[in-house]
Amino acid sequence: MQTALTAAKRALLDGAFDPSLRDGGLGAVIAGLIGSQVEDSGRRAINVLRLAANVASTEAVTIGVDVYEINIVNTDTTVNVSGGELATGTPDVSNITIAAHGLAAGDLIRVDNEIMKVLGAPSANVVVVRRGHSGTTIATHADAADIFKAGTPATAGRLEVGLVTTLTPTVAGVALAAVINMDGIEAVTATVISASEVLLTADAIGPVVTACTETLAGSNNVWAAAAMFGGRALGQRRVSLQQRVPTATEVALGNLHFVFDFAPVTVSVRVVPTATPGAAKAWDGAITITGNRAVVDNAGSTDWAATDTVQVFVTD
Repeated sequence: MQTALTAAKRALLDGAFDPSLRDGGLGAVIAGLIGSQVEDSGRRAINVLRLAANVASTEAVTIGVDVYEINIVNTDTTVNVSGGELATGTPDVSNITIAAHGLAAGDLIRVDNEIMKVLGAPSANVVVVRRGHSGTTIATHADAADIFKAGTPATAGRLEVGLVTTLTPTVAGVALAAVINMDGIEAVTATVISASEVLLTADAIGPVVTACTETLAGSNNVWAAAAMFGGRALGQRRVSLQQRVPTATEVALGNLHFVFDFAPVTVSVRVVPTATPGAAKAWDGAITITGNRAVVDNAGSTDWAATDTVQVFVTD
């Protein structure tokens, strides 16, 4: 924490503060640090893609310049695994012989439940593939196993998200997140946080506002926002804590005014009996910010009284 302290505030930290403040405990000491600054470590921008219904082939999810197209990899090439080419699950990259394959870099194929991405085609009969694509597991495959491809190759320039025949949100979310993390250009990370939600997080701290769109037709399949949001740069934040006992007039009016050296953005109010400050009251009134002034209003069912201390903690 970085602070800019006056001599009086420094004295509070050194223990040379007014004895009359001692009954207020730690709260009184903190209250003396009005106008202090703390390091703001910043925040990463996020967005959430909700997948509440099944997806369909050719639907797309866009994150900035990356367009992810869902593709069902279930069309038989009529060529089977041979020559023990997939007899081991170890290699991340493998060569597969597929006569007259007609495939190009970026296309997907499938053997059993493992989806693979074509990285290149050294010849008309051989492709080089990256194993375990779209969140599937690299496995061993026996000779004679069918080799499948997508019925319709994805639109040029798009990143394919391969599915077999299960199009549920649970399966689609895992596949999409895996392709975002493996093939995307945008500096983001996708995390499956529930059976129907994929969290997108910026890799860097700061106000990232990358656009997010989709062509998902399923009911409630949608981004939380049209762009990533909530990011904040590194910096300094001012904090202040003020506390005092309401006067009889303030109790009658039902509101307290606190004035700060800056315009508060976040506000937290705690009401404690002055005689027993460790037991907070269930105050449920209203807080209004106008410029650098906070008004604490007894508008709820549990009010503060002249026997209470009202503590207001704010940051900018």
